Amino acid sequence: MLKLFLAALLTTATALPAEAVELSPRIAGGTPATSGDFNFTVSIMIGDQHVCGGALLGPDTVLTAAHCIQEGHPISSYKVRAGSLDCKTGGTVVGVRSMTPHSSYTTTHDGTSVHDIAIFKLSEPIPESSSISYAKVQQQNADLPAQANATIAGCGKVSAGENAPSASMLQVARATIVDRNACRNSVSGLTENMICVGASAGPDGVAPQAPGLFDWTGGPAMPGQTEARGICSGDSGGPVVVNGEVVGVASFVLGEPKEPGGTVCQALNKPAFATRVDKYVDRFIKPALQVNGEAPGVTRV
Repeated sequence: MLKLFLAALLTTATALPAEAVELSPRIAGGTPATSGDFNFTVSIMIGDQHVCGGALLGPDTVLTAAHCIQEGHPISSYKVRAGSLDCKTGGTVVGVRSMTPHSSYTTTHDGTSVHDIAIFKLSEPIPESSSISYAKVQQQNADLPAQANATIAGCGKVSAGENAPSASMLQVARATIVDRNACRNSVSGLTENMICVGASAGPDGVAPQAPGLFDWTGGPAMPGQTEARGICSGDSGGPVVVNGEVVGVASFVLGEPKEPGGTVCQALNKPAFATRVDKYVDRFIKPALQVNGEAPGVTRV
């Protein structure tokens, strides 16, 4: 019987892969993004290492996950890269002047992340350009039907394993929004502020029997495949997009490490979980967008 493991999806800055590891251009079965895709996606770095994803909401505002704020790392060590499909180089890199996690963010006894959402304010504005755009977020209490077509994007790990490499290029994959009642069988602490995300499984990320999408409750896999084509460590904070709008922030997965201390990726026939953005628009996101000149450091609203 598979022992489930709840894991937040950040790449820990102190757990660096060996420098000799060759980086793969694919992330957990995704495909490289092309120019114009997800121009609002950013890489959040500690030093020069990618740790989380995020969505650029405005010139100086990034939406991400609260658990991307790592203890032991001063705000001066955080950077944001925008406007590059390359996860390691290029684009515009700026510092972070404030980080605001949701005031009720917590992790429960079973590892479930609650209110896992945060706003980073940047040290200088990033203007829109041919390679940078600002994300649209779903409006407060908007409808998000089960089985809606979704897309996920990130620069996280390409597979499970202690020395699993991170993506060299921004990766995208198709997914589907899964009915919340079905997900309750997997996570007892599921709330209305969370989204269940099902990953694709076929050879090109498409399940044959469901046009384009894979429902985690069942479907085909490739011979020997043990991981879904979906979310993995380092994809934390990255966007879940439906109809061109950010509806979710990648939070945690159900999975099992291949070895002690190894990377956890979304398991086959198991959902990943994202913070539901529309539940936070009016009281968290909009106020953060309107705030200017706050003191550097970590604040809570």
